[in-house]
Amino acid sequence: MKTAAVANPRSASGKTGRRWPQIAAALAARLGPVETQFTEQPGHAIALTRDLLEQGYERIIAVGGDGTINEVTNGFLRDDQPVRPGACLGILPLGTGGDFRRTLGVPSDFREALEMLAAGVVGNHVPQFCPLTTVAPQRAMARLQQVDVHKPM
Repeated sequence: MKTAAVANPRSASGKTGRRWPQIAAALAARLGPVETQFTEQPGHAIALTRDLLEQGYERIIAVGGDGTINEVTNGFLRDDQPVRPGACLGILPLGTGGDFRRTLGVPSDFREALEMLAAGVVGNHVPQFCPLTTVAPQRAMARLQQVDVHKPM
């Protein structure tokens, strides 16, 4: 499966961008080749995600905080329809707040979160890589907790 990461280099007060070489190396070591696209402004992750899905990527990893995860999730849909049916979403939460991360039971430690991503599960048994069903875009984040099919690495 082709895998890509949509990363917000400004998440975690810029730490994600500064640490990207190490993050990218860890992703590649654990998941294999991962194409990376960086966000440049609010809303950009939606467009990047759609472009990647249209290019044939089957797994997209949202790397950043709650806002990045929300945008990437919404990028899976266009006009309330999946851009690429069967495509899967994974999250590597690297933000400052982490409300979504805490809700899912994902640890704040990067290595632990990466291992959960690679295994395809999180602490509360919500899948990391999961296909999104057809939902209204504004409700896509809420639907993540209801999806029960996952594709471990």
